[in-house]
Amino acid sequence: MKVATNTKSDTAFAKSLGLYQSSVSSAKERQSIPPAWAVQIAEMHGVSIDWLMFGDGSQTRKKNEEIVRETVEKLQGWSPPAASQAEAEPATATIYNDCEKPESNIADLVSKTIEVLQSRTVFQTALESNIEAFHHAIVLDKKIDQVEERIMRNVSARLDALEAENKQTHAENQQLRQELEQSRAQSTLSDTG
Repeated sequence: MKVATNTKSDTAFAKSLGLYQSSVSSAKERQSIPPAWAVQIAEMHGVSIDWLMFGDGSQTRKKNEEIVRETVEKLQGWSPPAASQAEAEPATATIYNDCEKPESNIADLVSKTIEVLQSRTVFQTALESNIEAFHHAIVLDKKIDQVEERIMRNVSARLDALEAENKQTHAENQQLRQELEQSRAQSTLSDTG
């Protein structure tokens, strides 16, 4: 991608795509390059997405439209595994209130997303930023869920331990009370004796 954008540093590469350098660092850390970057570079510099992502094929752009078309075609036939036939059909345009919203057709959304990403407009940058932000939010949600689960397991184990300790302390207190009562009874007997 740096070859295609004629950049040498991460900072220059990020600038060529209108990204923050931290986005590039983050992608390198995750070892996962967002496909949107490849689409953008392919469109801006006329190179093949295959070549950018996999180093395969010609460096020229001849396959980009085919790849986008094949991806959209695959997604058009896609439906959630548990979806009924009625749920899998695209939603029709209707007027709806705040409580009702038609289901989105994933292939249509992907197609529109690709169109926006290829537009070289301010909307492209905004969409990329939103996608990065939403992805970050999803990752953080998963991490938060994991931390909450771990905390709840620790709290539950700690509560169980405290409950057992409380029962033991209660039993010890009962025993000490009995011993104290016996001691007082013996003391009273020896005093009156």
